[in-house]
Amino acid sequence: MKHFIQIIMAIIAAILAACTLIHISNKGMTVYNIIWDTDDNPEVFAELPQKIKLPKKFRRKYYKDNTERIEDISDWLSNAYGFCHSSFEIR
Repeated sequence: MKHFIQIIMAIIAAILAACTLIHISNKGMTVYNIIWDTDDNPEVFAELPQKIKLPKKFRRKYYKDNTERIEDISDWLSNAYGFCHSSFEIR
């Protein structure tokens, strides 16, 4: 009986781990801490978003190279909001 309970517990743990991975993989990526190039204009900077949910097209699974992905996100940010930026982070 003890062995049976251990097997059931291992199966439950595996199912929970799989559910967690599915949840994480379906969660959208977010760009944050964006340093917009606004020529030191605090009013313009305040109007620009500091946190943006990325479209699904930027998911890692669509890219072989993370550098290309970062460059595409960078271009998208500038084109979508009309301002260049010096940096951003992704989670």
